[in-house]
Amino acid sequence: MFFLCLTLVVQTVAFGQVELRPSVGITRSSLNDFTDVDIKSEVGFTFGLDVLIGRRVYLQPGLHYESNSNKLVPDAGGNSKLKVSKVRIPLLVGYKLFKPDADPFLISVSSQDRVSLW
Repeated sequence: MFFLCLTLVVQTVAFGQVELRPSVGITRSSLNDFTDVDIKSEVGFTFGLDVLIGRRVYLQPGLHYESNSNKLVPDAGGNSKLKVSKVRIPLLVGYKLFKPDADPFLISVSSQDRVSLW
C-alpha cells in the first residue's frame, strides 16, 4: 500500500499537477459590544502554505497560522491585552474556468502608443 501511494505521489509531481502556494499577510481584528471598556485593535500577522493538487478540477488543502491582538482599557483604569492565535486547516475543491497554464488576459502594447487588454 505504501508503494502504491508513493508511486501516485511521484507521478502527480512528475506531471506538474502539484503546486505549492505560500501565503503571508497582516490581519486586524476588532471587538465590539463591550460597555465600560475601550478596545484598541492591533495589527497581527498570518502565514501558511496551500498545496494545489490537480489541473482543471483541483483539491487545495492548506495549513495557516494566524495571530491577532486587542488592547483592552477599562474605564476604571489599567489595561490588558487579549491575544488570539489559531491554526486553520482549510480544504478547498475548485474548478479552473480558464485553461490551466494559460493567462486569462493578454496585454499588448503597439507602436501607436495604444494598450489593449483582451
